[in-house]
Amino acid sequence: MQREFNYILSNDLDIPLSINILSLECARERSSYMRMYPNILNEITGQMFLKVSLYSNGRLVGTTMPTKYVTNTKESTLGKSEGLSSGKIQTWNEWMEFPIKYSELTRDSFVHFSVWDISGSDCKEIFIGETIMTLFSKRGTFRSDIIDLRLDPAEKGATSDNPWKMSPKSAFKLAKYPHGDEKMNELMKKSKMHLNGLMKRVYFLDKISLSEIEQIKADKKRKCNWLYLSIKLPTFTYDTNPFTLIFYQEEPVLPHPFMSFVSAYVDPEQDLENLYESRHHEMTRNCQGDDRNLKPSAQMKHHLEKIIKKPSCVPITSEERDVIWKFRYWLMKFPSALTKFVRCINWEIESEVKQAIKFINEWALCDAADALELLSDQFIHPFVRNYAVARLQEADDSVILLFLPQLVQSIRYEVNVFLILSSKDLNIEQSFEDHGIASFLVDKCTKNREIAILLYWYLKVEIEANERVDKAVSELFKDVLNKMLTALDQLGVIGREIKITIENQLKLVNGLENLAKNIADENGRIDYKRDLCIQRLSEDETFTKLHSLSLPVDPRITVYGIIPEDTKLFSSKQMPMKLTFATNSHYINEINSANDNYTLLYKRGDDLRQDQLVVQMIKVMDMLLKKEKLDLCLTPYSVLATSPTEGFVQFIKAYPFREVNNQGGIRAMLKKYRPAKTPEDIETEALNNYTKSLAGYSIICYILGIGDRHMDNLLLCENGKMFHVDFGYILGRDPKPFPPPMKLNSDIMNALGVENSDRRKMFVTYCYSAFCILRRNANLILNLFQLMLDAGIPDIAVEKDKAVEKVLHRFHLDLEDDEEKIYSKIISLINESTSDRFAAIMDVAHDFKQNYLN
Repeated sequence: MQREFNYILSNDLDIPLSINILSLECARERSSYMRMYPNILNEITGQMFLKVSLYSNGRLVGTTMPTKYVTNTKESTLGKSEGLSSGKIQTWNEWMEFPIKYSELTRDSFVHFSVWDISGSDCKEIFIGETIMTLFSKRGTFRSDIIDLRLDPAEKGATSDNPWKMSPKSAFKLAKYPHGDEKMNELMKKSKMHLNGLMKRVYFLDKISLSEIEQIKADKKRKCNWLYLSIKLPTFTYDTNPFTLIFYQEEPVLPHPFMSFVSAYVDPEQDLENLYESRHHEMTRNCQGDDRNLKPSAQMKHHLEKIIKKPSCVPITSEERDVIWKFRYWLMKFPSALTKFVRCINWEIESEVKQAIKFINEWALCDAADALELLSDQFIHPFVRNYAVARLQEADDSVILLFLPQLVQSIRYEVNVFLILSSKDLNIEQSFEDHGIASFLVDKCTKNREIAILLYWYLKVEIEANERVDKAVSELFKDVLNKMLTALDQLGVIGREIKITIENQLKLVNGLENLAKNIADENGRIDYKRDLCIQRLSEDETFTKLHSLSLPVDPRITVYGIIPEDTKLFSSKQMPMKLTFATNSHYINEINSANDNYTLLYKRGDDLRQDQLVVQMIKVMDMLLKKEKLDLCLTPYSVLATSPTEGFVQFIKAYPFREVNNQGGIRAMLKKYRPAKTPEDIETEALNNYTKSLAGYSIICYILGIGDRHMDNLLLCENGKMFHVDFGYILGRDPKPFPPPMKLNSDIMNALGVENSDRRKMFVTYCYSAFCILRRNANLILNLFQLMLDAGIPDIAVEKDKAVEKVLHRFHLDLEDDEEKIYSKIISLINESTSDRFAAIMDVAHDFKQNYLN
């Protein structure tokens, strides 16, 4: 994929505009067009020509130019004398140069084409049809490459064309997308993105995809009676790199009306205080009326409820702020209303802040999920952040562990708080790192061993990831880490034991990093490298004698050594290692007698922070579903990035769907591992596990916009549970064009039984129930993403300002609580996913490649 967008400005290109007129084409037999084009002649004369006009700024530029005359020769009518075959009616392949330069074009420039024929009897011009092409897209980019334009038929007997029959933009949209097919339009856009190097190129997939796209286009043409004019616009390259022409026109410099020394118009009140708004705000906040007993009407209650339910990423208006303030006494009994109340306060006005603090102290206590919102960079006042920390102190340690990545990220905003408050010359006796979330986490790690170990690794990764990006933030995390280690030292024996565990974990990780690097650098086949890896694991006591070490990825698991014989190397570029850790203490004396083990993948050269985030979101959603008594049998395995380029992934024994399909399919696999004397010859529990987990992961993957779903990253366990792995694409990004909303191809759905079977209905019900529960908790999920915006997650960093909105969009909160509409939406998503033809082609291509390579 082209990583840089190369462009040239139109006002810098001082060469004449030119267009290549290629051909007039038909996709069906010629007789099919007689009704659509009433003026078309019964026989092909081979003497058709075009009249081409360029309009700029609403005016004709120069004169109308015809194409060159083509004589009626045998060559020009070869194969068309019968007048019935489909294909090219006439070919011109003529470049036409216009008397205007690219730098002189206006944004509204368009070209009008009219097609004419010559009557064989009296040599009169016969008007066949016309079409329009705008030169610049709605985003100001110059159109390029080959474009097929639908020819609008002339009325019967018409002898003149009309370029202003409808607006040029509407005419071009109808000419380029005559079918009104959104999916076809999207397909054309994706093809253009691929042509311009804006999509990752995969040779074998591209070859199949582009061929299929051309076939789809041809099928669409065959289903209608239109004629198509094919034209080609120039492309711009420099040193083999494609450049996009962007419309640009310098704004004229106008003199200031009363200040001649200023070269352009300036608003003299720009950035000044709006006295009307300030006065209104002051009056509403300082009103002496008795609001204590003020209660909203039924209509106002509904309005307040809508404001409170607004996602945290959606701003509240000044009118909504006034309403919240007006009914603040009534709202105090609702914990979920607190964050909206905090947002309606101007925290720069001291008198207002004093009132706000009084109300917040008396407000119904919010939970940890709402407290997360108050730790984002949108809230800088120390009281608000300290209040959020106070609410987190009341939360259970399991909740802190679940939200720990976001809590670590919120530390970076403590820097912003300190800098802003310092600029206002407020009295701050102690440094910023001694207060707030950093102090809270350091205190937590002295009371919970698991929090301490995970906090160390999260801080280590942030220090390394920010070292070159933002030195100040890196130093902040380093300072917090040092304070944590100092606090552990002061804890005594327990603290020193935790420090020793962390040191041994670091020793293990560094040893694996060196081993992986050395093995990857070795020449030879994969079997030789595996044997070499086993040998070095066996010889080094760093790996074989871990002395009851807690695993970094899951500190609850204690391991005693790596079992070298069970090691496996994968054949990908970075060669991940599958390592089996013995969890039985007898491993020390009898190396081969360990029956219990814990298997991990060690990945070097991969940034696992995105996978870590997705797995965390799956755990959070699993918690929310189970809280509502809905267990969808999810498998949220453990992931830990130990640096920005390496980490651990828990290995779950399961089979990729591609391998399952090669062995007869999902039901055949379940019959093998979970046979039973039932009508389906499979344990009912196994089928229930499959149905529930498929529904759960379908909804979760849709909400998170997880892409690159193929049959190798969907896995099936022997107990029927399925799950997804490898989350390299999220938030709607996908290396393949037109990904379906959910991964539900025929192989996956057939395991649920025939269409309209009870199990398929059960699947839809689980999807609907899960979606409704997660929608009700959308604010928590959005808050978690909000706190990760500056974490360096690849697919968030691509469009940081739109990341939260992308998740918000998939909750479809505009449907409110209309159960019928929500259910219809789920049905629509499932149907779109199961009937996606293009996704099925991609699956076949991917499976073919993998089976060929293996």
